[in-house]
Amino acid sequence: MHQPPPPPPGAGGLAGQMGGMNLNGGARPGPPGAPTMYQQPPAPQGQPQFQAAPSSAQFYQQPQAPASQPYGGQAQGHYAAAPSAGPYGGAQQQPQQGYAQGAQGMQAPTSSNPDYMAAVDLSIKVPPQFLRMTVNKIPTSSSLAAASKLPMGGLIRPLAPSPSNSDDDGVAVINPSASGIIRCKRCRTYVNPFVAWLENGRRWRCNICGQINDVPSAYFCHLDDEGKRRDLDQRPELNSGVVEYIAPQEYMVRPPQPPCYFFVIDVSGAAARAQSLESIASSIKANLDHLMSNPRAMVGFLTFDKSVHFYNMKSSLTQPQMLVVSDLKELFIPLPDDLLVNLSDSRPVIDAFLDGLPTMFGNATGQESCLGPALKAAFTVMKNIGGKMLVFQSCLPNLSDGALKHRENPRIMGTPEEFKLLCPGTNWYKDTGVEFSRSQISVELFLFPHQYIDSASLSELPRNTAGTMYTYPRLSNFYGNFCIRGTDLLALPNATSDTCFAFDLSHDEPMLNTSVLTVQSALLYTSSDGERRIRVHTHALPVTSVLSDVVSSVDTDAVCNLLAKQALDLSLKSGLDTARSRLSQACMDIIKSAKGGNRNVGVYGATNANYPSQQKQQNTQQTQETPESLALLPLYTMALQKNIAFRGGTDVHPDERASHMALLRTMWVDDSRHFIYPRMFSLHDMEGTAGTEGGETIDQDKVCGRNNVMLPELVDLTVDNMKSDGIFLLDNSIDMYLWVGNSADATLLSSLFGVSTLEGVDMATISLAEGSDLSSRVSNIIKGLRELKGSAAKLTIVREGDSHVETRFMWHLVEVRYAARSEATSYECVD
Repeated sequence: MHQPPPPPPGAGGLAGQMGGMNLNGGARPGPPGAPTMYQQPPAPQGQPQFQAAPSSAQFYQQPQAPASQPYGGQAQGHYAAAPSAGPYGGAQQQPQQGYAQGAQGMQAPTSSNPDYMAAVDLSIKVPPQFLRMTVNKIPTSSSLAAASKLPMGGLIRPLAPSPSNSDDDGVAVINPSASGIIRCKRCRTYVNPFVAWLENGRRWRCNICGQINDVPSAYFCHLDDEGKRRDLDQRPELNSGVVEYIAPQEYMVRPPQPPCYFFVIDVSGAAARAQSLESIASSIKANLDHLMSNPRAMVGFLTFDKSVHFYNMKSSLTQPQMLVVSDLKELFIPLPDDLLVNLSDSRPVIDAFLDGLPTMFGNATGQESCLGPALKAAFTVMKNIGGKMLVFQSCLPNLSDGALKHRENPRIMGTPEEFKLLCPGTNWYKDTGVEFSRSQISVELFLFPHQYIDSASLSELPRNTAGTMYTYPRLSNFYGNFCIRGTDLLALPNATSDTCFAFDLSHDEPMLNTSVLTVQSALLYTSSDGERRIRVHTHALPVTSVLSDVVSSVDTDAVCNLLAKQALDLSLKSGLDTARSRLSQACMDIIKSAKGGNRNVGVYGATNANYPSQQKQQNTQQTQETPESLALLPLYTMALQKNIAFRGGTDVHPDERASHMALLRTMWVDDSRHFIYPRMFSLHDMEGTAGTEGGETIDQDKVCGRNNVMLPELVDLTVDNMKSDGIFLLDNSIDMYLWVGNSADATLLSSLFGVSTLEGVDMATISLAEGSDLSSRVSNIIKGLRELKGSAAKLTIVREGDSHVETRFMWHLVEVRYAARSEATSYECVD
């Protein structure tokens, strides 16, 4: 597919992508610590080693590390205890390859009061920027859950930024006292607001497994008349759904390592033709000042074509020293101690290298690309430290390890066999990713393809190392990624504020014996400042026996996100047609079930015989309309089927589809909402306040960006709205399109682009003008929409009638009616 080139570095292009993916290596420093009473020495040696709660979630099945290796053989990294559900293991995660993986529920001890959590304060919640559940009331029985047809699960974004756009994410940081971190001795749950305190505070009952634990003397506090600890307000871990512990020594197997960034750059003839080297060099250089904020930051560079080129950048040099290794079978590392250097000390040498990179290889003509050996060489340099590897690839790897075959086959595009092009052609990149993950190396992959590059195979590398793949197609013309490390432990070489995971929940017993279910996850990680921390999220959900209560608690955006991740896995196993059909069927089943009445299930799963018959009749009448909580589900399902990841036809290149699938697999709810159903704004008639900063509104959908830029009115995604005198901006979280009608007012065009007409203008070179009020406000809107995303959406200016580019724009007008009928309406007309 031919597209205009992305914006230049610093304007939301590659530099924006790199800046937006948190190159600083993970979470921002936490807020000031808890009250003084917590600022005590860490727990002494001998405390239990870190273990995860007794359940797990995973996106992808991976080989497990030998059990004899501590933490799965990792030296340092990020470990996410998969969400555990309780009490008594009342719900567990359903094993399902691709976006979630199940675990074993725990058998509860006998209790005379099984509903010991009835008095839980449900106002204590995990804020929605960290956790989104598909339903916010859990069915009391497996039969009711099955009857609802709703996907039970959620999405966790453990290091999410503050919704107020400040550097303080509002999470309390606790320095454990002499008692250490308080955890259940049976299931390793962290103490949280929903545990029960017994015997005047001397013991506590775990809300996950029901185990009764002793309270260490250093942590003891008397209870008040309501059975609550008297120091409750001074203990963040007991009054907040999200807390962060400074990890004691026993949570480390070695001191935190300095942040390390290693750049692996394809300099073959394909890169020269794509003119990508200049953008790559300038984008890296634009981010170096940010990386230098950490004085310990280490960097290294490697380039490759048919050979591997290493660079000695010691601070004592004035120019980098290039070292070439041509024997790919017997690859060795020259000067291994000088290939990673301190960024601050060697900044002049690094700048000289980046300034000369485009001309050094600008005339390359060779077609060979030894990506595999280059990756192995970079791994050898980094493996003792770990860190982030940034790989820039411009063509299909075709030499030595990791070489890929040209699998593109137009004859099967748009057929049931197309899914074969979306599956990896080799396991080499998956196996390499697993190896990288064990050494705490995360890969960010940037692709600049001029021709077929097999994104499906290459995506396995970032997918298994908690990284991301970004694609800039045809530049010359223009369910979370991680490796499973154990049955209840996920290994992440790197975690950022964009890292998220999806999980499934299902009943492992016919009935829950409590009125509240708790979900807890924990992330053990090293901050960018080199401090080992544990972030714990604990969320309580009410349990209900009434179907309408479950339906009314639905989070449609979370449901669509989870359904999309499920459909991605299905499409790679059974094809796109099957995935689209499953989405349709899921939507119809959910709507049909929701219209089926206010089903009430008793304590033991039986329909309540005392339910008044006249009330049943009334509810039957009321539920013939789609419930408000599900009103948008048919529209979103239709839009998802037409998304580039799933749409039929022969007009989507397999590389592009694979790239969008990879992004959707790791998308957070707020991004997937607009990726599934884009938002389109009318610019030609927007109000004077639109595009101005400092807007104060309760509705956050009407502002964007760190400065609360006011947004124009939204427009429905229909062709009928595309008038020739209009100008519209469409945003789908990944791409932006500025559509300009042929009859647009000349004054508006002059204000926006500095020309009175776009006729005869090269659309690949046109950009927004500077100086006018209108262009400034439109620029503010575009900047605001780009902010707080994991990547900077590239802007394409579309002139009405430009067949190829306009066709791609029209793909997003998902309310177009096919075969003279509305697909969304067909979902709602279910009896």
